[in-house]
Amino acid sequence: MAIDSHIQLPAQILKHFRDETDPEKKVWYLDISKGEIYRKAAKKLGVSKGYYSEDGEKFWSQYVESPLGVLNKKIHSFCSGENERITITPEDVELAKRYIKSAAVRSNLAYMSMKQNSTTAALFSEQENHDDLSVFGMNSNGPFDQLFADLSV
Repeated sequence: MAIDSHIQLPAQILKHFRDETDPEKKVWYLDISKGEIYRKAAKKLGVSKGYYSEDGEKFWSQYVESPLGVLNKKIHSFCSGENERITITPEDVELAKRYIKSAAVRSNLAYMSMKQNSTTAALFSEQENHDDLSVFGMNSNGPFDQLFADLSV
C-alpha cells in the first residue's frame, strides 16, 4: 500500500508551525514557483504518495526525524521559557548536521544525479531508488561530508 511521505520537510519541523486552532492544523507556506502564499494541512504539505516504502519511512523516522523531534522539544522548551537553560551536546550538533545532510540527500538534485550516474537505477522502481538513495546517501562519506566537518551549528 502506498503511503504519504514527507519528502523535504519532516512533520517534526512542520508541527511547530501549525495552526492548532484549525481542525486540519494548516500551515502557511510560500510557493516559490508561483510567488504566492497558501495554507495547507501540515500532514499534506510536501508529501508524495508512495515516494518511500514503509521501510524507507521507518529509516527516516528512526535515523533523523524522531531524534530531531527530541532536539526540537529541547530547544522549544528553552525558547518558550519552560527551561532556563539549554545544553547542546556534541550528539545534538551531529544530529543537526545529519538533518542538513538528509535535506540534501532527499533533494530532487540528488535523485536526478543518482539516476544519471547509476548503471542499475533503470532496473528498479522509483520508490526502490528513493529508498536506496536514502540509505546509501546518509551512510556514504566523501567530499560532501567535508562541508559538515567545519560547520558550526
